[in-house]
Amino acid sequence: MRRLHAYLKTFIKINNLTALFLINALIVMQESYSQETFGDDFETVSYGNNTGTLNFTGDWIEVNETTNSTTGKITITSNQLRLQGLNSLADFIYRNLDLTGATSATITWDYDISNLSNNRRLALIVWDDVVEQYVDRVLMIKNTSPDTGLGVSYNFTASELTENAAVGFGFTGNNQYGGSAYATIDNIVIDVAFDPRVLVSDVTINEEGGFANVSVRFEGEFPGGFTIDYATLNNTAFAGADYTTTSGTLNFSGIDGETFNIAIPVLDDVVGEGTENFSLVLSNPSDPSIAFHSDALISILDTDPVLTNNQPLILVDKFNGYYNYTTTGGSLRTNNNATDPCSITTTSSNTLLAPIPVTATIEKAYLYWANSNPYADANVTFESQNVTADKVYWYNAAPGSGGFDFYGYVSDVTSIITAIPDPSNNIFDFEDLTIDTTTGTYCGTTVLGGWSLMIFYEDASLPAVSINLYEGFYGLQNEVRNFTLDSFYATGGSGAKATFLSWEGDPDFSGGGETLSITNQGSVTSILSGDGGQTGDNAYNSTIYDNTVTPTIDMTDSYGLDLDTFDISAFLNTGDTEFTANVGAGGDLVFSNAVILKVTTNLVEGYVFEDVNYPGGAGRDFITSGSVGIENVTVELYDAGNNLIETTTTNATGRYVFAGMTDGNYNVRVVNSTVRSTRGGGSGCTGCFPVQTFRSYHDGTSIVNVTGEVGGSNPATQDVAAGSLTGAQSVSSFSVSASGVAGIDFGFNFNTIVNTNASGQGSLAQFIENANNLDQSGLDIESNSIFDPQVGEDTSIFMIPPLGDSLGRTADVNFSGGVFSISQSVILPEITGINTHIDGRTQTAYSGNTNTLSINGGDVGVSATTLTTIEAPEIEIEGNTVAGDILRVSNEGCIIRNMAVYSINNQNAINIGGTINTGNPAIIEQNFIGVDADNGAYTTNTGIIVSSSAAVTINTNYIARNTTGTLINGGTQTVISDNYYFTNNPDINCSSDAITLQSGAGITIENNLIENSGAAGIDMVSTYAGNTLLNENTIKNSGQSSSCTATSEIFGISVAGNDNILSGNIINDNGGAGIIVGGSGTGNLITQNSIFNNGVITPALGIDLNAGGADDAADGITLNDLNDTDGGVNSLINFPVIEIAVASGGNLHIKGWAPAGSTLEFFLTDVSEGTATLGDNRLGLNSDYGEGQTYLNTFVEGDVNDLDSTISSYSDSDGNTDNTNRFYFQIPSAITNGAYITTTATLTNNTSEYSPSVLVKPVTVITNRQITYRVKPK
Repeated sequence: MRRLHAYLKTFIKINNLTALFLINALIVMQESYSQETFGDDFETVSYGNNTGTLNFTGDWIEVNETTNSTTGKITITSNQLRLQGLNSLADFIYRNLDLTGATSATITWDYDISNLSNNRRLALIVWDDVVEQYVDRVLMIKNTSPDTGLGVSYNFTASELTENAAVGFGFTGNNQYGGSAYATIDNIVIDVAFDPRVLVSDVTINEEGGFANVSVRFEGEFPGGFTIDYATLNNTAFAGADYTTTSGTLNFSGIDGETFNIAIPVLDDVVGEGTENFSLVLSNPSDPSIAFHSDALISILDTDPVLTNNQPLILVDKFNGYYNYTTTGGSLRTNNNATDPCSITTTSSNTLLAPIPVTATIEKAYLYWANSNPYADANVTFESQNVTADKVYWYNAAPGSGGFDFYGYVSDVTSIITAIPDPSNNIFDFEDLTIDTTTGTYCGTTVLGGWSLMIFYEDASLPAVSINLYEGFYGLQNEVRNFTLDSFYATGGSGAKATFLSWEGDPDFSGGGETLSITNQGSVTSILSGDGGQTGDNAYNSTIYDNTVTPTIDMTDSYGLDLDTFDISAFLNTGDTEFTANVGAGGDLVFSNAVILKVTTNLVEGYVFEDVNYPGGAGRDFITSGSVGIENVTVELYDAGNNLIETTTTNATGRYVFAGMTDGNYNVRVVNSTVRSTRGGGSGCTGCFPVQTFRSYHDGTSIVNVTGEVGGSNPATQDVAAGSLTGAQSVSSFSVSASGVAGIDFGFNFNTIVNTNASGQGSLAQFIENANNLDQSGLDIESNSIFDPQVGEDTSIFMIPPLGDSLGRTADVNFSGGVFSISQSVILPEITGINTHIDGRTQTAYSGNTNTLSINGGDVGVSATTLTTIEAPEIEIEGNTVAGDILRVSNEGCIIRNMAVYSINNQNAINIGGTINTGNPAIIEQNFIGVDADNGAYTTNTGIIVSSSAAVTINTNYIARNTTGTLINGGTQTVISDNYYFTNNPDINCSSDAITLQSGAGITIENNLIENSGAAGIDMVSTYAGNTLLNENTIKNSGQSSSCTATSEIFGISVAGNDNILSGNIINDNGGAGIIVGGSGTGNLITQNSIFNNGVITPALGIDLNAGGADDAADGITLNDLNDTDGGVNSLINFPVIEIAVASGGNLHIKGWAPAGSTLEFFLTDVSEGTATLGDNRLGLNSDYGEGQTYLNTFVEGDVNDLDSTISSYSDSDGNTDNTNRFYFQIPSAITNGAYITTTATLTNNTSEYSPSVLVKPVTVITNRQITYRVKPK
């Protein structure tokens, strides 16, 4: 069935084949299991289409044309391959297929040449592997052949049944068609019979890929199975250097499709070698009838930079400061050329030529090695550890023409050396270097293999020097090469030395022009000699030499390695800035690999550090601040004319060094924008900017610390870009004269705010940006004179200069009247960093209490809790953007404290959102919100908004003159306590409140003073769920807006939802009702409050249950109904009715009716307490209802204290009626006759309105109200 698709298409097109023929053809195909097909029906406009059982090994390729299936002379058009306008000698298209193991192959196709001119031809073209070219096999000629053909066929010859087989169409001779003439090809099917065969696929892999996975697949059937061997074979890639030798035997079971994967390890290195190839070769099948691909080509793609041949010496590293160095090395050759130039060993060992002081710090250590080999060996073993080259050098005198390859390598081994307890007495071991000693190639005079170690160290006891390391891999033979070594300034020759590392020099080549000399700037040339006893004619003589130590070291058996250190103090003069190394080689091939030059010099050094836990006040030096250096900071050196002469960056310890300058006066500048915090996230935060807290300079005699430039030279401005001193913030001067200056340090902090700018360096906005991006872990800002920030608190350090700044800085332009005003003309970043504290107390700690205003609301709640005095802040934030909240908080532990936040453009002051867990809530504390720091009124919209899933504590704030004081519209836990809400929404409208509860959970409002609200004091909107605690607050004088009317939201508290608790509150003198309970919620407990003289604008109740369920609306007295059958808010529970109240014998005797089992609270009314007038709470009825100003006692109807167990009905002149339980309580009380009392009933936390008030009368009076009742036992 494998050719069904192609045959079916043909059947449909020709339409005259019979179904019987098709079925017979299919039966024939099924008889040969090894029959396979390649096919392309051109139904897809793609040169990669495959419709056979096997895939072609590539796409169609056009010759003499750009390969494109939709444009050009050859295209796929109308589901056919069209060849149009062929006008070259060899315009054709072909496609490759793999016919390995094929015993026969037949190609069939359809064609149409009707659109060609007479005698124009189209040919089937096939690749012939014997003649190695494309050959025309079948010609289709206009007027000679039929115009169309279906199923035309051709049988491949033996020379065409190969792995490289190809078929195509076109013509290989002169056969121009003309512009519009064309021919078409369709329904290509190649029917192939295979012997059993083994196929492998070529593989391309990146050098870093790890393994080259070669797939080996068997096609056909071979009962009993067979074996075949495989092995890797070098090409341009070498085993051991580029891949690991891999070989073995595959055991096939003989089942069609069986596949093995051979994983060949590919070795990664740092050597840029371009693309290299090797092969996996199949061989020796156990049965010779098995056909197989001979090999798979594995191509290794190398992404490393291609090596440069014959690299001259260049400067690669500098060590400026109090440095020295020491070296050692060894060779793997064991004899000189005269004895045996090819003998080598596997291991070499040596000790340092000079010890390292025990007080020194090792700065850097480099390992060099070199070898003669056709390929690089970038991996060696040093001190029993694998070392990979960081850089590889290469030399070939005739690359690509049979020249020999030599390689030099270098690796940073600092970590290995610093881990050795005593490097000075250590024996260093080197091994595992591949060296070619093949006779006829390297063996003779060019076998090379050795190593050298260079260690650079720093010690305070050393003189100031400049050490330059030059590096390359330059081969010389019969040549003199002059290398200019510069980038230094010598203050004299004392202590100067130079080390030369060369390779392949031999001791028995003498008198051949091997010279080494130096020429100073005075053009004086000095020959370097003495190593191995040579006098100047055999400089590269396999010695390890050092005449700067006592005694002189002169090892003469380091064959092929020349490591010589010379005292050059006599050859350098003060002021020299370069010298020339003259390297001459005769017949001996010599490689110049490295030169070290040490000279005494002028230098300046210091540290750029982060004072992470800076508490404010005077700046602190490097040691006092904790010695936290900052890496990769750009430091600039300027001369006396303010010209930039050099730029460097700090190292991992924060240290910078400039050296080699001439005597004179200089300035060092730190580019602030490159200072990154050492805290987590700092290295990647390009938007985080610090301020300077410290710098030091040199006055010509000693170091002077500058602790007063907190914020830089001008805290009101930002540091300028690199390359200029004009406007630079961090600049220090020094002078040098044949000396070193150490300790020009610069300190920075990322929490400090030094100006009132809306954004940029030193601003509040910048602090927020820094806090959002820098990790707080381990942060422990030190204490100031007021408080000590806790560990992990990212606290703002306000250090804005006032008038008479104690550090001598110019006062900020926005400091006036003891207040620093930050005018936010741009939106501040949202505060997303955990535990971010914007705390104005740090400014007070620095500059004192310059704003002496304070606010205290006095006592609140029935317990008379005294509110905390709120000290007016020294910092105020004025929002003046067209939109957006002034401060936005969305992470845990964030605190806004001791700030004034207000808007002059109707913005919200503070918005807290996001997900903030209850264990670490956001805190808004001790702020002026809605007014400036002088209590001036502005146009802030909402003072504080709580939304999303935030947990918030709003504590001890003065929240005044906002349209809405606080809006709770979400959150998981909100605590509002100890705040003074004053005159919110004054004269704006009568619909916004001091506190609006729209949604949220876990809300507690406690111990607050809410005074003079334009609308309601606390308003729960109609959709509010409830479950809120309102405890011990004072809410008074609500509804004060001039636009308020009798129907406005002028009440003290509007209750909505279920299960709210109102306890211990003082609610008085509000424009409307003291408490309105609206909607349909139940379980709203109103207990032991002091409610009086409400209804200032319009007569209203102390507690009003809205019978209609309306929100924010009072409907007056809800009369008791018979059997209390009505429902609604708080179940519209009937209030108690007092029949009689008598004062006698020190007790108050109270009788009346109440719902069965209800809790009764008794109060003295506001009329009784003199805060209201009799009749104020009648609302058109005959009796005053409440209000309950002074709580007396609580009793439960029907408990042991109830002396009346009967049931009776009652009705009164107002229409109250019920048939319910009677009560009789005796209350120990000093209340005398003439007082008025009222009561509420609570059943299942549903509290009623106040009952009609009753006058306490003498015992002789039996009743004081017109109540009709009937009594029956309970």
